Amino acid sequence: MLETFGKLLPFILAGAFVPTWTSKVVILLETDRPVGNGTGYVLGNLAWRMILGTAALFFVRVTAPEASERGITMPVGVAYSIAGVLIALGLYLIARRPKTETGMDQDMPGWLKAFKKLPVWATFLYGGFNCALPGVQYVYFLGGIGVIASSRLAWEVQFVYLLVFSLLLQAMLVTPIAIYVWQRKRAEAIFGKIDSWLAKNGSTVVGLILSGIGGLFVYIGLSGGHVGG
Repeated sequence: MLETFGKLLPFILAGAFVPTWTSKVVILLETDRPVGNGTGYVLGNLAWRMILGTAALFFVRVTAPEASERGITMPVGVAYSIAGVLIALGLYLIARRPKTETGMDQDMPGWLKAFKKLPVWATFLYGGFNCALPGVQYVYFLGGIGVIASSRLAWEVQFVYLLVFSLLLQAMLVTPIAIYVWQRKRAEAIFGKIDSWLAKNGSTVVGLILSGIGGLFVYIGLSGGHVGG
């Protein structure tokens, strides 16, 4: 079981770093219902992950690398294809530049101002909708689901892994809420610094993580599609 978690760890590290969504949580913490709205967004995000993960694990046949005591085995072409997608996405994110010197536009977009006024139930739906939109999150999330699906563990254990995996992916989104509850008076200044840093460096960090995972698949391809064991 610990071996499966070890294989999930790269996908957790990649998926937990979500600067764009974290910025939205920070914005929601500036509303009249800060904790409720922020928590609603996070729970909506989590709910969609659980729905998608449950469907992928138990209702849809997931094509995943074969993982057992003999290590990880997959076709060489699949390994290189996955590596190409991850590295291309990583390099694209690294090459992106912030719009301004601070990494953020000075004026908040109108649609962003509008969703700050949403009730808690709406932020829950928005969190789920935001996570369901096409994006790089599907690369690492479905990659992690593939690891769980190929573990050959009992379905109950796989569901627990799905829950733990999904919860750990929420770590960065929960952090601003925890800071707000713990240090409410200082939260605004702290969030300002976090927002600025994420805007300037978030894409680069995610790009480096994805490129690193892509490098792992390159290694699998160079090893003839088999590593470990």
